[in-house]
Amino acid sequence: MTDPPRRPGFADDPRAVAPREEGPRMPALLDAEERRAAAPAWAPRRLPAPGGDWGTLGLMAAGAAVLIGAWAAFGLAGMIAAQFAVSPVLGWLSTAAVGVGAGLIGAGLWREARGLASLARVDRLRAALADPGAPLDETRAAALAWVKDVASRVPEAGRVMPAISAAGSVPEIAAHLRAGVGAALAVEAGRIGRRAAVLGGAIVALSPSPALDAVIAAWRGLRVVREVAALHGLKPGHAATRRLLARTVSIAATAAGADLLAQTAAEGLVGATPVLREIAGAVPGAGVAAFRLYRLALATAAACSPLEG
Repeated sequence: MTDPPRRPGFADDPRAVAPREEGPRMPALLDAEERRAAAPAWAPRRLPAPGGDWGTLGLMAAGAAVLIGAWAAFGLAGMIAAQFAVSPVLGWLSTAAVGVGAGLIGAGLWREARGLASLARVDRLRAALADPGAPLDETRAAALAWVKDVASRVPEAGRVMPAISAAGSVPEIAAHLRAGVGAALAVEAGRIGRRAAVLGGAIVALSPSPALDAVIAAWRGLRVVREVAALHGLKPGHAATRRLLARTVSIAATAAGADLLAQTAAEGLVGATPVLREIAGAVPGAGVAAFRLYRLALATAAACSPLEG
């Protein structure tokens, strides 16, 4: 019996495709019931997030710190023992010298820890004031502690403490802080910024080298950051100052706006300060340096304050 004649067609024509014969079934990973259970809504179990363990550099740095600390401790202990073997007087003198050195190192570490703790307290208060559902008593206690610290430098800020004690909600506490403390701190921060602008502009005007202007501006800027931080009750050490500088730079970059707006603000500052106007007229670069110091003071005040905006 001969096959029927084949008709021309395309390969994807379903009529031209011959039905496939069932071949031997290959082994499957899932049986029929498990394949039915794997519905579109099925999702694999989420893997746990990796733990926050130390990286390689962290482990190496920790190991180096332990070795250096052990080497210093055993070396000093051996030195003291050797001095006692020579003479009791030398032994006690070496013990006193080591004690004084360790005390100075401990004081420096305590200052750094205190500075970081002051920044952390401000961050916690800022988070509490931004959340209307924050615990009222804890927020009130933190706000009163901050106002009491600020009132030692800005006496008019202490007048708001009775109102904070009588406040019935977190937004009410934030409103009292913004009206009674934030305004006074803004005035004092602006005064620090204008004074730094005048002094910095005068120093830049007297500088004999443009390369020295950057060093002078950095030195004055660091002084401004520390003064504004102390105004807000912070005690920044080296580590806290670095963190505060990073936050200040971020705020300054966000609030700077366009260069035209910055130029307009600079002209307004120069025009409102007679001494600075004379300095800027004599040395054009002094006005720019002065405005940068002034804006740095305002950005630092925003970074140190627990009040949003």
